[in-house]
Amino acid sequence: MRKILIYDDNINHCLELQELLEQFGAADIEIAQTYHEAVSLLNIKKFTILFLDIELEDGHDGISFAAQFQKQFPDAALVYITAHTKYCEEIFATNPTAFLLKPVTAEKIKRTMKIISQKKETISITLTFGKKLIRIPLTQVAYIESIHRYLMIFDNSGSCIGEYYGIRLDDVDAQLPKSFLRCHQSIIVNMAQIISFHSYVLTLENGTELPISQSRYKNAKQKYLDYLGETL
Repeated sequence: MRKILIYDDNINHCLELQELLEQFGAADIEIAQTYHEAVSLLNIKKFTILFLDIELEDGHDGISFAAQFQKQFPDAALVYITAHTKYCEEIFATNPTAFLLKPVTAEKIKRTMKIISQKKETISITLTFGKKLIRIPLTQVAYIESIHRYLMIFDNSGSCIGEYYGIRLDDVDAQLPKSFLRCHQSIIVNMAQIISFHSYVLTLENGTELPISQSRYKNAKQKYLDYLGETL
């Protein structure tokens, strides 16, 4: 069962979001307007989703609180609710699941809850290698790289789990869902594995750093923001 925390210093925004979430079946929802209230709730309940305003008026900011929340609940979904678009670099460090741009609507809530649910779905690709058909679950794939005509597939730990000669990266790219990003001519990355997007470098959860080509940077950054749930 989903246990949801809404942390926003505007009570009207909290109540509006709570009402919309309840329309989609959410029942276990807590609200915090201050840092003290939010921390107190973290100590008494295990939350699975946090809806968090970025700019707070009580001397705290949402990005710092998100980092604290994720240490306590590393598997929980993090959704920023904001009217601002100026935090692009800072927010990537907290690896949010989605964004909600104010004003919040039922359609935006529906899309956000779908994003949260889809992160657990298993999707596969099929590679033709010689006379073999190889099925690879994408939840195991952190990134795919083409090196000297070899297609290299790396898992979430950073280990190579497949090496295939003569398979073009373009052909694999055509099979992949929107959650995969072509950040470089020779690299495709699973955006669910990204924890930092900064200065032409992507950092994955396993610590791997991947380059973002200059020509793809602007488009890659926008696609990552779209993946998180909103076009900023």
